Amino acid sequence: MFQELLIALNGVPGSIFFDSPEGIKISSCIPNLHPAEREILGRLCSLGTKYKFLCEFVKKYKFRTITTENEISGLYLQAFCSGLEVVLGEYQQELVQIEQEILKDAFLPLTHFLKLEKYTLLFQVLFDIVCQISNEKIHGCRILELLFKSSSSGVVLVEVAMNKIMQHCHSVMYRQVFYWMMNGYIEDPYNEFFIQPENSPKPSPSLPIAGSLSAEKNSTSITYKVKPQLLPSYIPSSLAAKILFVGEYVAVLGTAENSESYSLFLKKEHVFAKKFERLSSRPLFSLLSFETTIDDIKRCAAERLWEVIVKQANVVNHLKIMKDFYLLGRGELFLNFINEANNLLRMPVTTTAESDASKLFQIVARRTFLDDDVITDKFHVTLQAKNIKSGNVNKDNLSKAKLETGWSSIGLYYDIPHPLHILITPSVIDKYNMIFRFLLSVRRVQIELHKSWALQMQIKGAGAESRLMPFWQLRSHMSFLIDNFQYYILVDVLESCFSSLTDKLETVKDFEEIQQYHNRFLTSVISQCFLELWTVHHSLEEILELCSSFCTLVNRVTVTINPKDVNMFENIKSNFQRQTSLLFRILSGVRSHQVSPHLAQLLLRIDYNKYLTSCGGQLGGFFEEFEESSRGIGMSFYKDIGLRVLYDHSYMSLNHSSRMSINEYSSVFL
Repeated sequence: MFQELLIALNGVPGSIFFDSPEGIKISSCIPNLHPAEREILGRLCSLGTKYKFLCEFVKKYKFRTITTENEISGLYLQAFCSGLEVVLGEYQQELVQIEQEILKDAFLPLTHFLKLEKYTLLFQVLFDIVCQISNEKIHGCRILELLFKSSSSGVVLVEVAMNKIMQHCHSVMYRQVFYWMMNGYIEDPYNEFFIQPENSPKPSPSLPIAGSLSAEKNSTSITYKVKPQLLPSYIPSSLAAKILFVGEYVAVLGTAENSESYSLFLKKEHVFAKKFERLSSRPLFSLLSFETTIDDIKRCAAERLWEVIVKQANVVNHLKIMKDFYLLGRGELFLNFINEANNLLRMPVTTTAESDASKLFQIVARRTFLDDDVITDKFHVTLQAKNIKSGNVNKDNLSKAKLETGWSSIGLYYDIPHPLHILITPSVIDKYNMIFRFLLSVRRVQIELHKSWALQMQIKGAGAESRLMPFWQLRSHMSFLIDNFQYYILVDVLESCFSSLTDKLETVKDFEEIQQYHNRFLTSVISQCFLELWTVHHSLEEILELCSSFCTLVNRVTVTINPKDVNMFENIKSNFQRQTSLLFRILSGVRSHQVSPHLAQLLLRIDYNKYLTSCGGQLGGFFEEFEESSRGIGMSFYKDIGLRVLYDHSYMSLNHSSRMSINEYSSVFL
């Protein structure tokens, strides 16, 4: 009977231990069995049943390569079966040892077989894993996650077995990571790797030839991403992103016009291959060793990519071009564009507005860049409404959409040359467009205020100076604030940050550092333009809106003024006073805590002689002083004194290094 039992424990039923739907059972015809012996035999039969099930699973899937809709397959599944076979081999060796002991001593008791009960918990864990893989169609790196969760059981035998199986599965992952980081694309017919194309191809039963020319050509047009559901939890997402970036770096190196950098990178392939071989030979997964190997490859790839980006692609020159367009570096270009496109873009966005605005932009750009059509052809105007999103339309959104104009939704599309797309990503372009919209709104309001001054000069002497004097005084204060804010942006923010960026790019020798410095540059500009400081940004936008409304009002007010226009003017004036006072209090409050030095710099530009401090930080609030004086001595005094404030065109001709306060600015002709 012991021989029959050994065969049954090996997963092969016979006459005494027969196969049934519930598994291997002991025959009830065997006489003289003590109930305790029958219970032991039942437990051993359960062990043989699970062993048989696991062996059948290994036999079915170890060499399976054809994928069907209802079946699973893949490299990780084959590696799992190989590791499972190794674990089951230790159980088989235990059976062989028991058989040898029985042959030496035929009078051994049945309890001698109880030494196999240590495999009961292990086989139960393996049985559950195999059932979960089969029922839930788990494949790829998800098998690693399943094994990792089962390895933390506290049972030494189970942990050792799980680590052995994981070692086989990790070998597949190491090969895929190495292939991806060396070639910049991945041959993954079963979609198992945690890095997948954006549009994953359907699984193919046949594995393409690695390194084929067709694969290399196709890889340049495929965008890859990390698939979180395939990423094991013990591998950080930051490390997976690092692996993704290295593959993208190498893809850029492989498609560069001069492949010398890529050839130099590949010369170290055997060095990196040995490192991955050492990782595969480790019985336990070491995250530290794995990340160190990734960092070594990343460092080498970043150095080679630096040569391509800086020397071949001339990244500094392209960043200067982006500064000229996105950061309004070419002021004459956008001065002409604002004048040409204002009538079109101040209206709500229509279906043809984007194409019309792009045509106007191209005409103005060609007029500005007479000798460089290549640059102008790479930029196009885009209009994207921010308030309405697809699938989220309601009455509130529809009402907001009516207020969405071309200026509030304008952006620039840049046809980024290869290989700079790895540095200037879509998210980077979105940040540039956010800055671009804000700078353009400031510049547009500044131009409108200057046009109001020109209108003021045209109607001077028409006999309406006394009635229009409050308008011109408010315009003077508005221009003072906007001009100084524009000067702060251009000099203290843009020029300072960009100069710092170019200086740092001349010293770095690593693409990663280029990327970091460029991201810091954008972050600094966004921060110092207050685009993410809601209180300051909202106040500035309100001020810009008030200035624009004021210019619209001034353009229709000539010699005669009706009560409606007076009421609108009083409303604009009071709101402007309130917003400037709020802005001053915010800037003063933050500056006192020394949280943001750039806030203090802006405050210095508009309050360097403490005039705003003395009047409570309120611009546009000194009309009452002139009105009180004019009541006592007549309108002639109002005209003689106040009219001198109108001639502030000299302020615009002053050098930026000799900016004036509002006192000097308003009384430059006194």
